[in-house]
Amino acid sequence: MKTSLCCFGPGFFVTAAFILSQYAKWSCKFFDAAGGSSSIPGATSFGLFCYTSPANGNEWGYPEGLIPDDSTLATVQRIAITNTIIGFCAWIITLFSCFFLCCKKFLHFLYVLTGLMLLVNTGLEGSNFLLWNSDLCANNSCDLGVGAKCSISAAVLYFVAAFFTCGRGKELKDEYDKDDD
Repeated sequence: MKTSLCCFGPGFFVTAAFILSQYAKWSCKFFDAAGGSSSIPGATSFGLFCYTSPANGNEWGYPEGLIPDDSTLATVQRIAITNTIIGFCAWIITLFSCFFLCCKKFLHFLYVLTGLMLLVNTGLEGSNFLLWNSDLCANNSCDLGVGAKCSISAAVLYFVAAFFTCGRGKELKDEYDKDDD
């Protein structure tokens, strides 16, 4: 079986995307509070699960009552956890099938399934930006922080990995069809 970029490409792209995605989610610098966030007095930046204040550094969790009934924040946090689980599964499958099996024949539908998981993760990664509509970013007073830029990069890399993974699945299907003839 020939070895190609369609085999080793997804492993590289999924690994890079997963690392960037995790940094984006767990960083307290997803958005920079331009002019200060009205919801968190003194916060200089905030993420999906934490914020940064000059007095205390990184503060994990948002104190209850600080952001009253912010359903957008809660939704984004749930999406982030789902994104992490799907990303981890796709990452393990991709590494298992590409690096450890050295591109031996794997069931082609597994590649297509992984490609679809990666496409879903592309959309979920973009959903992190719903945080812009939360009470944390009142009146769109936020600038993109390092975490947001990592999230954009992760979404692009997940998409590229999905493309290569589906390409690898098609390549295997064509080999199966050729062997049947």
